[in-house]
Amino acid sequence: MPARTALLVALLCSQSITAHAELTIQEHARRFLAIYSDLTERRDVDAADLYRPTAKVRVSYFNGETLIQSTLLTGEAWKDSLRRGWFDNTNRLDAAQFENVRVVPAGPSQIAIFATRISQEKCYLDTGYAVRISPQAANVYRINQERISIQMAAACQ
Repeated sequence: MPARTALLVALLCSQSITAHAELTIQEHARRFLAIYSDLTERRDVDAADLYRPTAKVRVSYFNGETLIQSTLLTGEAWKDSLRRGWFDNTNRLDAAQFENVRVVPAGPSQIAIFATRISQEKCYLDTGYAVRISPQAANVYRINQERISIQMAAACQ
């Protein structure tokens, strides 16, 4: 086989493998977001288990466009806060859906997801939502980093 043909075949094969890998990353991200949405819609406290204890969670609280507070928490602190406040409604994740999802590889075994998070309970958009996940076990992903914005007042009509 001439060198040019071998090079072309190798190039085509590598593009095919890369495309397959991107589909796999997309599928893992889609599944993760589906689980996140399902747990929050069912108001299941097990949503706290999506976070690694070592995760870094940036939570920004807004009143309209005004930033009230922004806090960086460890995954363990965020999980504890969620568990303590889940049942008395002082702190829990809003039921969420995701649109405009963009997924990119983010280092070894990590996936970065950028999306518009739609609060189903308070009717607002979190246009800067970002999360970085990595596998804990086969097809089980956990959050390493998350940036989430929460509106203090509901925008529902």
